[in-house]
Amino acid sequence: MGNRKHIEILMQGAEAWNDWRGKNPGVMPDLEEADLGRANLPGVDLREANLHRAHMLVAKLLGADLQGADLRGVNLRVADLREANFKSANLQGADLGHSDLHVANLRGADLQEANLRGVFVVGADFREANLRGADLQGTHLLGAKLCGADFSGADLQGADLHGTRLHGVNFRKADLNRANLKGVDLHKSVLAEANLRGAQLGEADLKGVDLSGADLREVDLSDIKHWEEIDKIEGANLAEAESAPEGFLEWCKKNGALF
Repeated sequence: MGNRKHIEILMQGAEAWNDWRGKNPGVMPDLEEADLGRANLPGVDLREANLHRAHMLVAKLLGADLQGADLRGVNLRVADLREANFKSANLQGADLGHSDLHVANLRGADLQEANLRGVFVVGADFREANLRGADLQGTHLLGAKLCGADFSGADLQGADLHGTRLHGVNFRKADLNRANLKGVDLHKSVLAEANLRGAQLGEADLKGVDLSGADLREVDLSDIKHWEEIDKIEGANLAEAESAPEGFLEWCKKNGALF
């Protein structure tokens, strides 16, 4: 359990808390396992705070600063996290299901094994974030900044990423079954051993992409771009791939793909 005094000051509201932090810059807040459900704390300063396994269900944290905070295992379901700063925060195993992350900053955050089902992420910044093994099943990621993020082993079944810029993203062994990747820019991304069965890849830019060992069965390949510059395709399964451009399947066969 966290420091009772710290929790009591925080429950007085963001203004009182921020004033206390300003007068005590050397004190690291200990709010471990604190019950902050439905707390209304817009603009609160929680930088570097220990919020390990805190209960923050439906909390209102609009514009809050949580940079570098320890949020492992925290419950932030249905929370208002618009414009919040989670840069470099540790959110391993956190539950953010159906939370609002509109324009939130999660750059470089650790979201390994986190639950992100149903989150609202328009304008959110996930660049260089660690999302290994995270659950994003059915999540709409349109408008999020994802370049350089690590989604290896993540569950993205049925996720909507259409039109998103995905430069240098790692999707190794990720589950993208039936995901919408229409028109995405996958320049130099890694999709090795990923499950893309039944996914929509129409109009996607595949320049420099690693598709080695990927499951591409029943994938929609209509109007894919720069397929001649795919980095690796050996071992990929293209059985029943649909609407492939002229010459693509022959090129794949020459480069070690399976049919």
